[in-house]
Amino acid sequence: MVPKDTSITIIGAGIGGLTCAISLQNLGYQIKVFERADQLTEIGAGLTIPPNARKAIQYLGFEKQVIEASYKPAKAAIKDYYSGDTLKEIDINPSGNNKVQENDNYSPIYGTLQIHRADFQSILLKEVLKNDPNSIFLNHEFTNFSINNGSLVCHFKDNKSYNTDALIACDGNKSLVRESINGNDKLNYLGYVAWRGLISSSDIPSNLIQPDTATFIGKNKIFARYKIRSGKIINYVGFSKKNDWEDESWTVRSSINELLSEFSDSTDEIVSLIKKTQTNQCFKWALAGREPIKKWSVNNITLLGDAAHPMLPFLGQGAAMAIEDSVILSRLFLNEDNIKDAFKKYEQNRINRTTMVMHGAELNGLKLSGSDYTNFIKDKNIYTEEEVAEYNPVEAAL
Repeated sequence: MVPKDTSITIIGAGIGGLTCAISLQNLGYQIKVFERADQLTEIGAGLTIPPNARKAIQYLGFEKQVIEASYKPAKAAIKDYYSGDTLKEIDINPSGNNKVQENDNYSPIYGTLQIHRADFQSILLKEVLKNDPNSIFLNHEFTNFSINNGSLVCHFKDNKSYNTDALIACDGNKSLVRESINGNDKLNYLGYVAWRGLISSSDIPSNLIQPDTATFIGKNKIFARYKIRSGKIINYVGFSKKNDWEDESWTVRSSINELLSEFSDSTDEIVSLIKKTQTNQCFKWALAGREPIKKWSVNNITLLGDAAHPMLPFLGQGAAMAIEDSVILSRLFLNEDNIKDAFKKYEQNRINRTTMVMHGAELNGLKLSGSDYTNFIKDKNIYTEEEVAEYNPVEAAL
């Protein structure tokens, strides 16, 4: 086991950073999490928690809180973007009961939850602070690390610096630590612009949103909607293929009129949802990513989550991969005698799976929005959510 007195620094208080902190706190390690923001506010929208992530969450000990904040769809459908016709429907919960139970069947059909990203991050934050009220350091913008006389030092804006035995970078797809390890691999625009919005379920006739989870697919367009917060809110995200991204920022506020213009060729259901969007809950962003890398770790430094493997959202596995990373890493802390070996084994264990999921998400996006999109449900040569979700990070070989 890695010695318990090892000091561990995590950069980033997103889903990956906080989950990693919990996984190591559970083993008795003292963790410091540094976050550039001066407060952790409600950001993002809906988030899917697939079965592979649920297994990890149960293992980490906060499944009950997640269940209480989640929604579980009874049915899911793939629909035609233009006509609204159902191409495929799946009975996700044959009982019709949307209430999620602890120790629910973890099969891919029964195990997926839907939750507001902010609710999930709040659960993680409370768990970290319950373990150690002094573990989160806000307003700390990481700039670089150095090694002085064999000691690892993390440097932050405003001349702040801290010594540490180990550094885990969970600082997203613009990770400075990733750049230090691998050089400046360019963040590339991946050809999709996404819009997201939130709607009160009470504003939409129930017969218009049947089943309660649906993905609409068409040529160069994908539109998905599902319920969160016990079904009180409908989260949607629409994707459109674009040749370029003209805004300087990767994420900008959008408008209902822009959404209506972009998705004007869609079925009436999509148009009706867009018209009911809360005006302050409409954003767009460019889907950007990097090529898979073969080196995550150097000595006592490693990457986790999007810092290691940013991916497209077309398998619903982005957050799940960071959660898996955290569980595998914590298990290796139990197995290995030192940080360097634990990080190296972690890298070896995770690279193939995360690269597979990255490629699978990209392929799914192409299939969902291709000119032959109606063949998507017949194509067996794709990575499906079910296949990816069968993995169990708690029991996987190390």
